[in-house]
Amino acid sequence: MNHKWDSVHKFLMQSRVIFGVVILLVFLGLVSCSPGINENSTTNRQTSTPNEINSSAKSVSSNVKIVATATVTKTQKVTLSGCVDNAKYLNVRSGPGTQYGVNSYLSEGDCVTLIERNADSTWVKFSKGWLSQGYLKVNGSVSQLPFSTSIQTMVTNPPLTLNNTSQSISTPKPSPTSAPIQKPTSTQKKIEITGCPTGCTSHKSGCDIKGNISYNTREKIYHVPGQNYYNKTKISPQYGERWFCTEAEARDNGWRKAKN
Repeated sequence: MNHKWDSVHKFLMQSRVIFGVVILLVFLGLVSCSPGINENSTTNRQTSTPNEINSSAKSVSSNVKIVATATVTKTQKVTLSGCVDNAKYLNVRSGPGTQYGVNSYLSEGDCVTLIERNADSTWVKFSKGWLSQGYLKVNGSVSQLPFSTSIQTMVTNPPLTLNNTSQSISTPKPSPTSAPIQKPTSTQKKIEITGCPTGCTSHKSGCDIKGNISYNTREKIYHVPGQNYYNKTKISPQYGERWFCTEAEARDNGWRKAKN
């Protein structure tokens, strides 16, 4: 009886060992059949080929806008400084020459900014008119200034604007007549107009008072012989300036006496 039990017990122990081995083999087989990590596929996903890099670079560069900035260098206009040096007073004229009217004058030592010149550089222009270059001390060569393209031919008797009223000054022409001129008889008195009651456009003997018009203020100022600016004052009838024989004539026509 005991011998039979020992045999059964031994069989059960052997069966348990065999069953354990089978279970272990089945487990190892399942593990070997499970999906693993494909190193080659991972490398392929993470590493890009040279062709792919070039395609990406072209795509990025096509979306980049290159903005070019150009620097424009402006040509600086040449200007010089000129000071009255060789004259106590220097006339400011409307054009480059003595044939042009006098607008005003500068005193010795006055300095202005010169902006243009005439063809032979003998006259220079500033903001208020033209000056003779020979009476100026310039801080450079006058030939450096740009040539003026706005020089106009002098117009005789241009319109003069005074007090917002345009007045055209012209020399009256005698009207033709067919009637003979009668000589005054002994019983007729010859009437002569003496002096310059309304101002003279030319210098008559004994009529030495100069009726000038200020270029800056358009004020009428007359100068009598002996005053400081008398000799430097030039009368330009085409601009409304006149000669007078007496101070009363000048005052009656709206002129005031110069202060010195």
